[in-house]
Amino acid sequence: MSAQDPACQLLARQRDDYTALWVVGPPLDSWLVDQSAGVVSGDFEALNEWSAKNKQARTPFDLAEGELMGKEIVLFWPKAHQLGIWWLKWLCEQLPSGTPFEVVGEHQGGIKRVPKMLEELGMPCDKRDNARRCSLFATHTIAPESASESAWQNFEALGLTLVSHPGVFGHGKVDEGTLLMLESIESSLPKKAA
Repeated sequence: MSAQDPACQLLARQRDDYTALWVVGPPLDSWLVDQSAGVVSGDFEALNEWSAKNKQARTPFDLAEGELMGKEIVLFWPKAHQLGIWWLKWLCEQLPSGTPFEVVGEHQGGIKRVPKMLEELGMPCDKRDNARRCSLFATHTIAPESASESAWQNFEALGLTLVSHPGVFGHGKVDEGTLLMLESIESSLPKKAA
């Protein structure tokens, strides 16, 4: 089986054996599921795909301390740049300083901005490959300056305190779709008796 996702196709041409690889925030691609050892993702569909193949599948919130130590890691760059920055900081918290990992993604998904983001975080950047409108960069972890938890934001809407994470809806604010959802939930709940 060959890779279908362009970022996975770029990754596939790097080497023959990925059996020790852990992927972070990946797309759904059967080749990647078959080739890798495990996944860390907030996407439950991805977690289910890896679990169905008897592979390790974790969210970033249920990962055991040290579980990624000594593993080969590739971060798939998300279209939501703030989520990508959160993943970079999260990896720096999970792994000892100096641990190498790679970042891959599509040009239309914002991977071209990664060298600047890595530089801003004080992380090195080495471009490894460029093909199929995708790029692959190598970097390594650094001692984190701020906790990835600082990315969570609280805000008020319809008398509720909401908490959002980068990559979810309109992070830090109520977008039109979320407001519509909240209003429809509120109108469908039974009214309390006085």
